[in-house]
Amino acid sequence: MLMLVPIVLTCCGGRGRARSGDDEADDELLSLNAHSTGDGRTALRIENVSDGPLVLSRGVAIEALELFGESQQNQELEEYGIESSHFFLISSCDQPTSGCVTLEPGASLQTIPWSGYYSEPQCPSDTPSDYAAPSGRYRFVVTACSGGRQFFSAPFEHGAAELK
Repeated sequence: MLMLVPIVLTCCGGRGRARSGDDEADDELLSLNAHSTGDGRTALRIENVSDGPLVLSRGVAIEALELFGESQQNQELEEYGIESSHFFLISSCDQPTSGCVTLEPGASLQTIPWSGYYSEPQCPSDTPSDYAAPSGRYRFVVTACSGGRQFFSAPFEHGAAELK
């Protein structure tokens, strides 16, 4: 089952809107949709809904908001926090994973889905990961290359048992 979780990011939070951390303006900038691919993975689709280009870091953090299951996992939440996890704004494994990507007004980018693993979240590597993220509620954190403004997706649930 495909589940879409749309959210339009703004720089001033309001009821039902995510905050980017900058309270100086109330313009919509970036639309983020975190959605399940139906096989235990979660993809991110971003779209520039502003009037100008947005320059974003390719590196995306995956923030653990709440861990489910064993009480020990919930005690580990402080250890997870924002996890760099090598998740990137890439739509194919041959794209660069460092630097920035520019989204022109109206442009969008669909990422390779998050596998649910921290060390190998999108593309296969020579050293396969066995570090699966615990079941819980997470969100993607996208950062602007200039100024460090952060944009947050809506929370989504990840179930470690769903991974294959």
